[in-house]
Amino acid sequence: MNFKSRKTRSMTPISNKENSNSVQNIPISLTPKISSRAWIVYDCKKNDILMGNNIFSYRQVASLTKIMTFYTALQLCENNNISLQTQFYVSKLAAVQEGTSANLYYGSTVSIEDLFYALMLPSGNDAAMVLAEGLGMMLRPKASRPPSYSPCIQFVQAMQSTTYNLQLNSKWANPHGLQNAYNKSSAYDIAKIAQVALQNPLFKKIVQTKQHKQWSNTNKLLDEGWCGIKTGITPSAGPCLAAAFDNHIIVLLGCKSMEQRWDECRMLKNYLGF
Repeated sequence: MNFKSRKTRSMTPISNKENSNSVQNIPISLTPKISSRAWIVYDCKKNDILMGNNIFSYRQVASLTKIMTFYTALQLCENNNISLQTQFYVSKLAAVQEGTSANLYYGSTVSIEDLFYALMLPSGNDAAMVLAEGLGMMLRPKASRPPSYSPCIQFVQAMQSTTYNLQLNSKWANPHGLQNAYNKSSAYDIAKIAQVALQNPLFKKIVQTKQHKQWSNTNKLLDEGWCGIKTGITPSAGPCLAAAFDNHIIVLLGCKSMEQRWDECRMLKNYLGF
């Protein structure tokens, strides 16, 4: 199948200079003490940064990578009329991925829609690979694939193209966010990717789903009325979190601890009076 070029929903880009100025106007002495090495509070309605630190610093972001994986997969499916009930084969490589897993079995098949839930709720690295391999195989007709063709690499390249279309500078090396020095994003980029992705009804529905089949969502804030988005942790990235409420997104990268992610999101939301 020859894939059509990916189209992204229109959005108003905000220059780094404009964003930096808006952050500098905030009295730092009055902000809550946040342990995260980089963080941002973003107003999606106004396209404005309300607070943040090291917002344009590029670093590993662990499973927050899956926000872009999900969004890219949605774009490919929508632009090429691929049914979400299409079944993808679980390869041995996908089934043995390290880290968080959706417990997908080698040799089984899973629908694209279920893979989205498996990707975002239990943060399945296996689901990320199945999506990347399945969609990557469709990116180039079988007859024209060289012997060295890698569907996963092809999908990651699609992630990169989608990022460029959004006028962002993140670099992706894999679809799951496992430790890789070349897989880097920023608090600002993650917020902007999430902002666009949340405009998709299925994305918005899935990231705030607490339970789907055998998969439970790792985001504790859902029990408090938040509406997503994604948790993550690796040794290099540290505990990470992208969370949404109303028209706002908070991104924390490299937090001090797993539990402190929740506390710092609550602190920032309360500080802003929401």
